[in-house]
Amino acid sequence: IDGIGTTSGKFASDISGEHYLAFYGYYSNASNMSEGEILPFFQVEQYSRQSTDSTGVTTIEKSFSNYAFPMYAESDNTVFQFKNLGGILKMSLTGTDYITSIYIKSNSGVKMSGGSRIIMNDNGGFTTEMVDSLSSDFVRYVLNAKLSETEATDCYIVLPPQTYTGGITIKINSVSGQMIKTISSDFTLERSQIRAIPAFEYKNEETYSWAVIGSMSNW
Repeated sequence: IDGIGTTSGKFASDISGEHYLAFYGYYSNASNMSEGEILPFFQVEQYSRQSTDSTGVTTIEKSFSNYAFPMYAESDNTVFQFKNLGGILKMSLTGTDYITSIYIKSNSGVKMSGGSRIIMNDNGGFTTEMVDSLSSDFVRYVLNAKLSETEATDCYIVLPPQTYTGGITIKINSVSGQMIKTISSDFTLERSQIRAIPAFEYKNEETYSWAVIGSMSNW
């Protein structure tokens, strides 16, 4: 493919036909396709990339991982216009700990990753639905980065567009413990939309320190 890093690309292929379907990202088994139904995949595990320059400065890619954001195109010729299939949940973390991974789980069992189905509409539009037997109610986001107290670390998690009834529970794992944050309100994520959780500080909620604060009189 030519055009990597731009908004257009040129594919080399010897496939020909009268009607074309194209995908970006991971595409599940083509044998699962039927008329009017296509099964793209929303990644169960996503990640951020880190890089360290020659001076020792480490930066985190402020983007979503390759292939995690599926796109779809349909055309009667070899010119395609891709449409985003998912939305993005943005989390911004501050703190001092080293974060290894983040688990996000729906509170009501709403599917958040795995196989999905594209339902074509009569007017040429489409909707995306998760396939229960091929999907899960959680996403794992691998960060492997040390947080900063002054500059937030942004995490972009790709999710299916739908209403998340009952909200979500977020479990953030660090090298020293974990923090659990629950959002209990319903929220709707639209296709090609970013929904942001207000930035918050990571605080270890699993490790406790005990101290002697005084002695008791012998009444």
